[in-house]
Amino acid sequence: MSERKAVVTILGTIGGKCDVNNPKKGIYNEFTKKALYKSQVKEIIESENINTLPILIKNFHDHDIISLHTSCAKDIQEKVLKNQNISYTFNSLWQIEDDLEFDQVFKKIDAIINYYDTVIIDVSHGFRHLPILMIVNTIMHNIESIDKIEKILFAREIKKFEEYEFIDLKRYLDLANISYALTTFDRNYTVANNVKVSDNNFSELLNDLSSFSKHILANSIDELLKDTNKQKAVTTKLINKITQILQADNEVFKSLYRLLKKTLKHIEFIDHLKEKQGYQRLYYLSENMFKKGYLLNSITLLSEAIGMYCKEELSQLDYKLKEKIEEFEQKAITEKNNARIYFKLYELYNQSKAIYSIKNYQGYFLSVNEKQRFNNPDTKEKIETWNREVKPFTQEIKKKLTSDKNIVNLIREIDNIRNNLAHANSSKRLKDVEEDIEKVLKDFNSFCIGK
Repeated sequence: MSERKAVVTILGTIGGKCDVNNPKKGIYNEFTKKALYKSQVKEIIESENINTLPILIKNFHDHDIISLHTSCAKDIQEKVLKNQNISYTFNSLWQIEDDLEFDQVFKKIDAIINYYDTVIIDVSHGFRHLPILMIVNTIMHNIESIDKIEKILFAREIKKFEEYEFIDLKRYLDLANISYALTTFDRNYTVANNVKVSDNNFSELLNDLSSFSKHILANSIDELLKDTNKQKAVTTKLINKITQILQADNEVFKSLYRLLKKTLKHIEFIDHLKEKQGYQRLYYLSENMFKKGYLLNSITLLSEAIGMYCKEELSQLDYKLKEKIEEFEQKAITEKNNARIYFKLYELYNQSKAIYSIKNYQGYFLSVNEKQRFNNPDTKEKIETWNREVKPFTQEIKKKLTSDKNIVNLIREIDNIRNNLAHANSSKRLKDVEEDIEKVLKDFNSFCIGK
């Protein structure tokens, strides 16, 4: 099936007027002087004419020419086309009279645009609300599909009644789309997949925003913040891209200055967290996610943050213990992309919370799960050797550690909230959960960050 293409224009009365005795009839002077129509649009050849309808018919042979009109405008335009020997058939479905409600007009415009695969909009003429309703509907369709609206034509006045120039306003649809994307990103980090733009700079920006969204909503903090030799961090890419757009000598870009600066300021705040200690970084991210309304993300980050904090406290007890903790961490980082991971950071943080609390602690601190042997003798021996080495540290910690009761209680509260949310929030109202998270964030700030 061939692609359905149309040019949708709005007809005016070309300086004529409607008959007082019969408003559906138009009074038109057939000796009206032609104006020169120049063009920045490659498909339109410069020519002289009475108005834009004959030009559109002559230049867009492979498009249906849809003309929205009142009876009076139609009557005048028929005379113009007749004088130029242009064959064109008006359709009663395109007729819009003054007594038609705005909602009905909008529905009619939407149905026409929706029928076609690609549409060129011409808003050079038209009375009062029609061009406005056309533009609003165009913005809607452009958000849904960037390929739907081919052009937005406007015959810009150079010299009244004598000279005009066709320009394409479609680039302003990019502003609408990117404004929508930046606003929703600012509110909740979401970037709709169907929001597209034609400008390459903005297209790359949307991709980087989407990448940021995916990583932060997945609590993938390392890839969000850490630059490597192979790849720049997501925050670094975003900062570079927004800065590039802000520094570009482009008047259209400047229209988005306020929104772009606001987004840049926030990304820079997130990026600066890489300079914080691990538990501090996760706390601030947890607080940020709470403000955005992502409760499970927030409490999950805080649960890991309290584990990191406990690990740091334990590291202060003995330099040999500190070395062993650092060795565990290094092994976990090295094995991160290995299918058979024996050293896991989240296990380190969970064990740190458990032994910091001490009560009912079982096993050995820094121990590795011996079930992960995969029937490999070498692996079995390595795990058993490691566990023998860390076994003595458990008793040493119990002898030396003086746990802060505030931290012990905070560990329990955070884990309870997280478990409750992770199991479909089965026992509390959402408002109560929000209040609980707000409290533990405040306590963490007092007991851990402040300390």
